[in-house]
Amino acid sequence: MLKFKRFLVFFLAGIYASTTFAEFQRVSPEDAGYDSKKLKELTGIADRLYNDGRIPNYIISLYKDDKNFFQAAKGKTELEMGASVDEDTIFHTASMSKPMVTTALFRLIQDGKLSLDDPLDKFFPQFNQLMVAPGGDFNNQFEPAKRKITIRDLVTHTSGFSYGQAVAGFGDVGKLYDELQLFSQMGAPDKNLLDHLNNLSEVPLVAHPGEEFNYSVGISVIGAIIQKLTEKDLATYLREILFEPLGMENTGFLLTPSQAKNTSSVYGSQSLDPRARFQPLGKISTQQEPIDWKIAEVIPSAAFTIKPPFYSGGGGILSSAKDYAIYLSMIANNGSLNGVEILKPEFAKLHTASLAPGVSAEGFLRAFGDAAEYMGFGGGFGIKNEPEDNSAVDYIFWGGAFNTFFWVDLEDKSVGLFLTAHWPVQYNISDVLEQIVDEARL
Repeated sequence: MLKFKRFLVFFLAGIYASTTFAEFQRVSPEDAGYDSKKLKELTGIADRLYNDGRIPNYIISLYKDDKNFFQAAKGKTELEMGASVDEDTIFHTASMSKPMVTTALFRLIQDGKLSLDDPLDKFFPQFNQLMVAPGGDFNNQFEPAKRKITIRDLVTHTSGFSYGQAVAGFGDVGKLYDELQLFSQMGAPDKNLLDHLNNLSEVPLVAHPGEEFNYSVGISVIGAIIQKLTEKDLATYLREILFEPLGMENTGFLLTPSQAKNTSSVYGSQSLDPRARFQPLGKISTQQEPIDWKIAEVIPSAAFTIKPPFYSGGGGILSSAKDYAIYLSMIANNGSLNGVEILKPEFAKLHTASLAPGVSAEGFLRAFGDAAEYMGFGGGFGIKNEPEDNSAVDYIFWGGAFNTFFWVDLEDKSVGLFLTAHWPVQYNISDVLEQIVDEARL
């Protein structure tokens, strides 16, 4: 009997190992249907930022049909020191955490634990009576919210919640977010997730639920709902239903000391604390033509080995280009990859569909500028529509505060990633890179 049990353990372990994603096959751009000469323009754009001392490193990586057909990387995990950046280098993805947390939400929707139309106060009753300060201005007459906030509102950033001034603006309400350090792990280390939720419930909304896109802490609230429903912390639940099944070994909220050695520290052109004195590093090399660094370290990689006071659905996940590409390939493949099903096809399609039709474009314009003319928003993903046909999707995308971003073409299942480690967001070149890749198709 003991021998049979041992056999069963090894048999099941073999099945599990055989279904996790192992490696992307390396092929030439031409083998994947792309012009290698055209794709070299990607490297030129990123190299100019690096050689001018504006970003500490970068990796650009392109994938299609389980194949990696282009990769360019430069720099090290520490300026001119540390490990050379490659597809296994770990970066802080910041708000690129949001799509993955939303995937976990759709898994719970698939399992019948909640629906997009459930009200927020079903899970946290303190949100049952909310006021609106239109435009976030306390000089405006406060109004009772016309309806309750729903899960759909949280997912699509149409809840009326916001962020602090540095991220979203919004005068008086933005100042209040900053004063309360809402969902800040560094600014409010003694507050737990429930403390932040209680404080948030007392802050006026900037718009009525469902009426306007305003980038917000909504996915952090989703993270709290996930924890309440699963009775597990967010890190554990994501690891169990997403990271481990897909074999994403370098993805999570917390680094081991060995992982920290292969993680990029975050550099920036200003401090995370606007009150702190900032001094760019300048020329730190003795080479003949050293780079004049216009940045300095703002978060050392070792900081990511310290457990945060809570796990935030809105940010905090660290990942590598290869790991994040595995996740995006699963999304592009309707919820499955290499025999591992994370979402059933109907829920995977709902995940990437437009979930905020008819919402005022004002918020999109404020957040994304002129490009918002062709934008929509789905389950954690921005949706870029075709300019000539606003009903046709060009690609889905998102990014993070440290100048990381991705895009996925759902039609041909191609994936593009740009990762670096720079604060604040200044080099959102995703549209330019995606257009070059689009034009490189043979």
